[in-house]
Amino acid sequence: MPRESNPGGRPRKYANDAEKAKAFRERWGRINVRVEARTEEVVNTMARAIDATQGDIVNAAIKFYATNFTWQTDLFGKRLPTVQDKRTREAMERERANREFLESEGE
Repeated sequence: MPRESNPGGRPRKYANDAEKAKAFRERWGRINVRVEARTEEVVNTMARAIDATQGDIVNAAIKFYATNFTWQTDLFGKRLPTVQDKRTREAMERERANREFLESEGE
């Protein structure tokens, strides 16, 4: 008995297979970006190594970055601070002095 002639069955959610495929594709966002050739090679190597798609690798990398990025650092688009930067060096010295003070206080 064909599905269309089953009056007691659940109604079709999509009119046809093309509409169903379109709805599936629309569940996901799409971002088109250019990457360096070396980055593409690395993503492809990772994908082959774990039998995944490029999309799976990129999604995992973005989720990892978003989870581990300290949004309060205000470093986005700037270079990372180094010990050679006067401001960073001073902050590190203050932290070291505070740590030494707290450790010597208990003696």
